[in-house]
Amino acid sequence: MENSVSVSISKDYKEKKEKLKILSKSAYDFLTLVEQSTKDGFWIGTSKNVNLYYGDAFYCYIILEIGNIKLSPNFHQRIELGTKNKSNLLFLMPIKELINKHKGFNNWATIEGMSDIKLNGKVPFVFYLELLELIKKVHK
Repeated sequence: MENSVSVSISKDYKEKKEKLKILSKSAYDFLTLVEQSTKDGFWIGTSKNVNLYYGDAFYCYIILEIGNIKLSPNFHQRIELGTKNKSNLLFLMPIKELINKHKGFNNWATIEGMSDIKLNGKVPFVFYLELLELIKKVHK
């Protein structure tokens, strides 16, 4: 995929994202940033939640919950044609190390199941900025 990817935002996603604005402002701001980052190589696919891509690769599925978001290496239904699944480059060690750097476990991050990461409303915005930088780094 090229940097000129057009982002189509679904109504269901917009509604779920708006609900995050009060209980998880940093997650809301992160999602807004990603929506506006197509020039930087990030792009999304939405229905009710978000498949997050960088360049020609899928990196994580972002599930919007009340006051929380969940990051998962497992995409929703399918990834876009012409993309590769590179979520294994982000999950689980690199993202865990980033969370540990910000002292997130037992504070604002928990692991659910084998590989999903649940983030509550206390996540510092800098974590999300560094997550995007981490994706760029592992993509190389």
